[in-house]
Amino acid sequence: MIDRMPQVRRFALVAAPLIGGGVALALPGSFVDADGATQPIVFAARIVAALVVWMALWWMLEPIPIYATALLPLVVIPMTGVAPLSEVVSHYTSTLLVLFLGGFILALALQRWGLHQRIATLALHHIGGTPRRILGALMAVAAFLSLWMSNTSTTLMMVPIVLVMVPLTWALLAWVLFPFEDSSDSHHFLDLRDELMPVTPMRFGEWAVLLICAATALMWMIRLPL
Repeated sequence: MIDRMPQVRRFALVAAPLIGGGVALALPGSFVDADGATQPIVFAARIVAALVVWMALWWMLEPIPIYATALLPLVVIPMTGVAPLSEVVSHYTSTLLVLFLGGFILALALQRWGLHQRIATLALHHIGGTPRRILGALMAVAAFLSLWMSNTSTTLMMVPIVLVMVPLTWALLAWVLFPFEDSSDSHHFLDLRDELMPVTPMRFGEWAVLLICAATALMWMIRLPL
């Protein structure tokens, strides 16, 4: 099946829009709404249905990159007269999408300068190397990074719940479901000194990314207008 994927993708490149068009033509002329009234299926609805099927097939089979498929409405909807281009573009530049884009850029900056690895390794080093402490450290680092880098305002609203759920989840995993035995012998103890010694000083890029993340998080919290 893997060897046939290139042929399948080439086939989907042409077949997906044709299948979408077939779905649009196969739709009935009307439907009955929740109030029992008969409503006609207009041309715009057929175009949207065809576009949904077309994009779904391209997203699943990836004859073109998935982000390129996401741009199809910019071409199809204005060309078919369903909506003007300005209205379609406005949905691509909504505040929510810009919010996600900012978080993704910050995450890439952390990865580019290795700041995420430094934070995780330092946390493991200072919290300890026993299994329970490692599990707690991983959950703490994940909670800390997601607080600033994830869905921002939604994440900030979830902080009180997370502060309760993280200790409970850690206790459930480490003490009930998957109990560990703390031991300092060579089999169970994880020594991170080789990972951190000697500790390299933070570079300019790391400091810059850290300050940008902190400033962005602060503006997200207080909603400081620019």
